Amino acid sequence: MIAPAIDKSVLSDGNEMDWSNPRGRRKLRPSGLRDAISGWLLTRSRATNRGMELAGFLTLKELVEEVASLMTERQTVRVPVSMLVTVIVLLASLVLGSACSSSNGSTSTTKKLKIVYFNAIAANTYTAANWKGIQEQAKAVGAESVVQFDAGFDANKQARQMQDAITTGKYNTFIVEPVDGAVIMPVTQQAKDAGITVIAVGSNIASDLAATAPGVPGTYFIGYAPATNGKQLGQLMSMACAQKNPCNVVYMPADLRAANENVRKKAAEDYIKTQPNMKLIAEPQSGFDAPSGLKAGQDLVTAHATGVDVIGGSAGQAIAGAVPAFKDAGWIGKVKIISNGATIEECKWIRDGTLFGAVVQLPYTDGKLAVQDAQDIMNGKTVVPFVDEESISPIGSKLATLETLSTAKGQQFLGEYTDS
Repeated sequence: MIAPAIDKSVLSDGNEMDWSNPRGRRKLRPSGLRDAISGWLLTRSRATNRGMELAGFLTLKELVEEVASLMTERQTVRVPVSMLVTVIVLLASLVLGSACSSSNGSTSTTKKLKIVYFNAIAANTYTAANWKGIQEQAKAVGAESVVQFDAGFDANKQARQMQDAITTGKYNTFIVEPVDGAVIMPVTQQAKDAGITVIAVGSNIASDLAATAPGVPGTYFIGYAPATNGKQLGQLMSMACAQKNPCNVVYMPADLRAANENVRKKAAEDYIKTQPNMKLIAEPQSGFDAPSGLKAGQDLVTAHATGVDVIGGSAGQAIAGAVPAFKDAGWIGKVKIISNGATIEECKWIRDGTLFGAVVQLPYTDGKLAVQDAQDIMNGKTVVPFVDEESISPIGSKLATLETLSTAKGQQFLGEYTDS
């Protein structure tokens, strides 16, 4: 549907004008000009309200040019001053009215994101980076609102928070860092049924936590499977054991109250079992933060003063907390240490030899991508249900070592969050 050009006949007294004959000129009618411009506005407005494309319509600039061409089609035409005043007034009001209409239209008809971030635990630098990415991208896309709910690492509390948010009807986008993806599957289905876009970040919402496909059809997941992450920790530990046979390894899970930690631990153990030179001698829990990591490190040094070749941990903050204990024991440079996150500190430590390597985590990028995906979904674009962090890793791999951080891309990667 194309907006009609200006109808010349309405600009005169109703008879076709003979522009070549000065005596045949008719008096230009201001009311006719108003009718022509009003018709343009009405046609364009109807198309906009019906969601039709406007690419084929006359733009305001083109309308002005066409009116001007009609007014000056023949230099011999004498345009009355009153007519010029009418043109100026009409076009000025058209500019102002069109701008106001556009502004009002975008406010009333354009949908905007109303985001809730369901944080597994706010007192954590990983999820803080996630929240930062969400906030920044929400601002970039013009989201109407973005709020955060802290589950305090309580899966049932997180489920209640999601239920309450559905009940309010205030939100159209849920971004979830699950405490336990299996526990929140029912409420995720309710959110989906209520027309809310649900995007999991970091960990999946599914009964099978080793799966990457979203457990609730029509929802989305950006991150990695904990089983894949556990295998990658095992691979790094194996690389560190390459010149050692036998190689005594310690795996430090964070907190086994978290369902995904159990999945990650089993995957690391399964990989270690495939390596004939690796011997798993201890699995102390480190917790998720630096203080608990320091205590775990001190206890490990006490329990195994000698005989440890490689240490791998699933929580970067905890491994960072344990580093001072390892330094005091003289283990740095002798015992190869693997972390999970490739944080700002860990990237520095890999480069200076304090750590052997780390699995790259991208919480800030995940948060930004989740918001952008939600915006794309709202705009009717197709979004893939799963984005694997490995496919978006800035170093081209999930395994950060001195080698991978020395490449052209690796040299630019400094980590996305801190350990403290």
